Amino acid sequence: AAGVPNRLKQTLDAEAARVFEPGDVMTGEFYAFFLLSLTGVMLTAGAGDLVWLFLALELTSLPTYVMVATSRDRIEAQESAVKYFFLGALAAAVFLYGFALIYGATGSTDFVEITAIVQQQMAEGGGRLPTLLLMGMTLAVVGVCFKIAAVPMHFYTADVYEGAATPVTAFLAFVPKTAGAVALILLL
Repeated sequence: AAGVPNRLKQTLDAEAARVFEPGDVMTGEFYAFFLLSLTGVMLTAGAGDLVWLFLALELTSLPTYVMVATSRDRIEAQESAVKYFFLGALAAAVFLYGFALIYGATGSTDFVEITAIVQQQMAEGGGRLPTLLLMGMTLAVVGVCFKIAAVPMHFYTADVYEGAATPVTAFLAFVPKTAGAVALILLL
């Protein structure tokens, strides 16, 4: 990803003029978003409850929208970023609603407490999970599957990958998917 920001028209123009214009140079911001997204993955791995997991997944995703938009000086990059942003927001809404249903079924956001409550509910209910919990888990998994572009929620990835610069596409193909896989492990 090292050469991506240097190819931006704004950065090249600013360097050619030898005048520092903070609004025209995006190199620092690009690397800051890169590191914020990686931080989100690390926080996802350490999540102990649903709220923390949501915040960590969003910290992983939000910087990638800007990285896509600023990686190339072409209208396709901005189009891809907008599509990626709106579908990412939809995915976040779906898995957040799933988290809310899980909280409603268990009364807790902590993974350890949720596990204990679900085991107790299964023992009392003859081995059956409550419907509200099943609906919550389904929505949470579907939302995370959007984030990791799992089939059949993968329809947007071709456009996003085509619009972004190659190093950003490589980043998108691994980093958010890793966070999503970790989230699925924690949820399931």
